Amino acid sequence: MSYNWQTKIQYVKNIGPTKAAELKTMGIETVGDLLEYQPLHHIYPGITAIKDLKEGHAIITAKIVSIDRLPGRTPIVEAVLNDGTGTCKAMWWNQIFILQNLRPGMTVTLWGKCKAGVLQQPKFSTYGFNADDVTGGDYGVHNRTMKIALKEVFSSCNLPDWLLDGYCLSRYRTFRDLHRPYRKENYNKALERLKFDELFLLSLAMLKRRQQVRSGGASIIPLPYGSLDQKIMDYFPYEFTEDQNMAVYSVIVNDLSSTTPMNRLLHGEVGSGKTAIAFYAAMLTALSHKRTLILCPTTILAQQHYDTLRDMGWNDVALRTSNNQTCGVLVVGKNFTDAQTANIIIGTHALLYSKFLLKSASLVIIDEFQKFGVEQRAKIQKYNPHTLLMSATPIPRTLAMSVFGDLDVTVIRELPIKRGPVVTRWVLPQKREQMYEIIDRELAKGKQVYVVYPRIDGGEDVVSAVLGAAEVRERFSNYTTSLLTGKMTAGVKGETLQWFREGRTKILVSTIIAEVGLDCPNASVMVIEGADRFGLSQLHQLRGRICRSTDTTFCFMVSNTANEKSIARLDVMEKCNDGFEVAEYDLRLRGPGEMFSTRQHGLPDLKFASLLYDYDLLVKARELAGEYIGKLDEPSNAGIKQMLEIKYGDTIKLGEIA
Repeated sequence: MSYNWQTKIQYVKNIGPTKAAELKTMGIETVGDLLEYQPLHHIYPGITAIKDLKEGHAIITAKIVSIDRLPGRTPIVEAVLNDGTGTCKAMWWNQIFILQNLRPGMTVTLWGKCKAGVLQQPKFSTYGFNADDVTGGDYGVHNRTMKIALKEVFSSCNLPDWLLDGYCLSRYRTFRDLHRPYRKENYNKALERLKFDELFLLSLAMLKRRQQVRSGGASIIPLPYGSLDQKIMDYFPYEFTEDQNMAVYSVIVNDLSSTTPMNRLLHGEVGSGKTAIAFYAAMLTALSHKRTLILCPTTILAQQHYDTLRDMGWNDVALRTSNNQTCGVLVVGKNFTDAQTANIIIGTHALLYSKFLLKSASLVIIDEFQKFGVEQRAKIQKYNPHTLLMSATPIPRTLAMSVFGDLDVTVIRELPIKRGPVVTRWVLPQKREQMYEIIDRELAKGKQVYVVYPRIDGGEDVVSAVLGAAEVRERFSNYTTSLLTGKMTAGVKGETLQWFREGRTKILVSTIIAEVGLDCPNASVMVIEGADRFGLSQLHQLRGRICRSTDTTFCFMVSNTANEKSIARLDVMEKCNDGFEVAEYDLRLRGPGEMFSTRQHGLPDLKFASLLYDYDLLVKARELAGEYIGKLDEPSNAGIKQMLEIKYGDTIKLGEIA
């Protein structure tokens, strides 16, 4: 029987349902899963002389000089071995029966891990050994089952194959060298090839998805020549920075003027003016008598954008949230079936459930796009609008190239105004009063304060926002304190925010919903209680709420954590104010899988390559994928096309989701 990549593991000879159940606990259900399972370590063929022993796994054949139990409560057996080239020791813990099997003068073959010149817990044979059972990879608990399956698969398998520049081994030989390398160099070459193949296929999938998105016919939004551009800019009470001008005039308006749907990611530092760029694009679309949808993850952020546009004097806008209440220019009927709907509609996920709006939208702007799943993006792209995605914090370059490789990327680094310095400090609870003294001084100047808690209700080791608000009111009794949580009704939240913006509330106590959507330049202090409960990007985003003026501002992170990872996050925040550096630190601390789940974006997890450490390989794979994307139908590339379909078929078809 010949096995292919997708053959169920239970149908491999000598496996069956029982052993297949063992392998399933290791995440192995198909032949492909089996081949891609990395060994814990290797024992390479050949007997190693004792004088040549190094750290790692090895096989030796030697005579037992002496063997005995060492004194002490723990039963430890120690043997002294000599093979004529040198002497070493072997030690076994809790295996006293070894003394019954091995005696001085016997010649024995041993294999296992060598550390500091000692073979630790080695297996042994006094009558020779089967090299196939000993050499190759070690897979832990189900080692024997793995070796049985691999031996059978390698004897008769048909794998998708291809050869790429610089990688001359077949895929079959590559997997053989992964599991049964003759030398370590063979294993290293196999691993390098598999890393590259993985990044190459990922890049192809992203380029394929990009092609699919760009294949539809989008509405043409005319370029903003002369008076039209001035008409839009008159709504903005400030001039754009060079980065903003570049993003608008060199990139986005050109995208909008094409029938090829824009699919662009706009990211940059907190407060760099990304929203202004999005508003320009929305206004340009509206003045062309076409509709824009602005999707936000929270009602607070949606309300913020709506209020900002109205304050700028733009009235052709409506607000829509999940409670079916609509503000702004008249919208008739909760299902949005009236043709008189506003040309800019701002809302939350509720907008996704109106086919009328999705069909009529020429431009869709998604703020905080990471909080929307890939299926939701695909649902939008089915209708072929121009799409602008925004991230409130910078995205590391490896993720921008891989996980978001189907997008065109624009980065905004320049800040609109010169910002005052922000002082970031980790505060232990016992030093709280010193922090309060600084808050007293800021409040006396007429400034305002945020106090953010990780939870509404609290717990055994963290104060709730509700109790925290009571404590803040008691400590700062001369100033008005308000509480803002996600459980409040939209009306109460809106009123609370309005009071804070107007300065009637001096201290705003909130949960994490303050992460985005709050813009109060008069706020000069951010207190983050239980700061160890927040991720690095959340901490930086919260700090961004106060970096909105030329005054010195203060970010206090209150925590008594002893957790090493939490301490590392707080140290990064104290030392670094640059969002791009913070993003790279975050990637190193958490890893790409936790920072941006590949599965959330419709991608399988990487098994060999690392988006953190293999950037140069990713660049090379991306370049080569660009050369191959138009040649996949050639007979010589049939293996690439087949593997792309196996690995990323669902990802590529996401654009067909209704």
